[in-house]
Order: sequence, then C-alpha cells, then structure tokens
Amino acid sequence: MVTWYAGDRTDEGLDARTTHHMLGAGLSPLIFWPVFCLATILLFEGVTPMFPVYFAISMVVIHISNLVFLRGYDMWTDFATTSRSAKLASSDQGRRVEELVQSINPGLGALK
Repeated sequence: MVTWYAGDRTDEGLDARTTHHMLGAGLSPLIFWPVFCLATILLFEGVTPMFPVYFAISMVVIHISNLVFLRGYDMWTDFATTSRSAKLASSDQGRRVEELVQSINPGLGALK
C-alpha cells in the first residue's frame, strides 16, 4: 500500500511509478503475508509446539493460492483481450483500421 501510494504521488514520471508498483507487488508477499500468518496463528492458537508447522503450512497455502489467482487472472485478461479484438475485427471500424494499417504498411518497410 505504501509503494502504491508513493507510485501514484511521484513526480518522476511513468517509469518511477511502475517501479514503485513493482516493488510493492514483489515485496508484499515477503512482508505482509508472513506478518498476517503470524498474527492469525497467535490469535487462534497462541504459542504452541505446532506453531512452526502451522506457520509453514499457511505460507505454502498462501503461495499456492497466489499462483492459482495469477494463472486465473492471466487467463481472464487473455480472454477479455481476445473477445475485444474479435469484436473490433468484425465491426466496420475494425475493417477501417485494417485498411489503414495496410495502407501504411509498405511505408514502414523503409524504417527497418
């Protein structure tokens, strides 16, 4: 949350904003989730001999749920992009875009 706030309030441009957001996304599983697991286990179980086992199991469960969520999110965004592309391609505007791309395509060869 701190990195998201800092990224949205930076005056260094889009690159710095992206860097702040990536830091937050990369570090939150390492900082937030272990603290959350510790607090939850202490609240429900207290300090018991099984505490390290509960902690390890909870971290593995959170990691697996993150992987499943990310895979599902990737699939959803791919589906949404494909649906929008198909809808555009079948419309009059999509055909116009294809015509415009074909008209400028020969000129782009000189830029290679």
